[in-house]
Amino acid sequence: MKAFALLLRETEKHIIFEMFDVEDTFNTKTMFFLPAGRAIVLSGFDRRQRLQECRETSYFYNQETYELLPDDFRIENGYEGNLLKELFSKLEAVLSICYLASNATVQAAGVKLQIIGQRSVEYAYRYSDICENSVLYKIYDWIHSGGNPIDKAIIARNIICLHCKYEPPLNMDERVLASIQSNYNLYLKDNVAQYLELKNKMAEFISDTVSRTGEYATELLDRFKTNLIAVFGFLFTVILADVVSDQPLDNIFTRDITAILELVLAGSLVYLYML
Repeated sequence: MKAFALLLRETEKHIIFEMFDVEDTFNTKTMFFLPAGRAIVLSGFDRRQRLQECRETSYFYNQETYELLPDDFRIENGYEGNLLKELFSKLEAVLSICYLASNATVQAAGVKLQIIGQRSVEYAYRYSDICENSVLYKIYDWIHSGGNPIDKAIIARNIICLHCKYEPPLNMDERVLASIQSNYNLYLKDNVAQYLELKNKMAEFISDTVSRTGEYATELLDRFKTNLIAVFGFLFTVILADVVSDQPLDNIFTRDITAILELVLAGSLVYLYML
């Protein structure tokens, strides 16, 4: 595992092993075992992105030393009698269960796991006790294939913890995967219902705010209009009073009248600002 981790860290994407003694080929998403000179077809698998997602969904204690993925050992194209198939399947199972767990540690003797969900369970497995189980990889791959991996990992661990009352994690079957997917679908439906309800409430809030703003603007305009009428009414009164008086018309805006007018206008502006 250390050797594979070092090789993949140097190449970052994939490794090609050229074989000179056999014509059979097999490959995973990141490793290709081919006769010399044979061309390869890459899968487009983003290994760096998957590693980052795994760091976010689980705590693999010594991942820096064993910077590997189950995908590195999941044989996609193979042949009968492959001597490496058993080893690769075991490594796939080891890494799958590590990334399904909340906390995991790879040690010289085996693997230690802690899964925290509806309850907390801990397991320790020797490598000799771990055998091929494709369901482990399917659950791991489902978590990291679309959607929010953190939410999917939490739901998966809740179901696994319930399942562990009856059987250990290494014995999980297709029914566990189906139960996880069903619970996730229910979770999505609940989220959609909550989203629609929140969206409706937000629309109502915006509509109410716009309506109140319109009413406030109308009220403000009415008050300003009333105040403006009062000002012009005052001016008209002054002019009318001057017309019927004995003083000439050019003496309407005396210093006292101008001061009063300025005071009224200033008061109007203050009133408008207070509104």
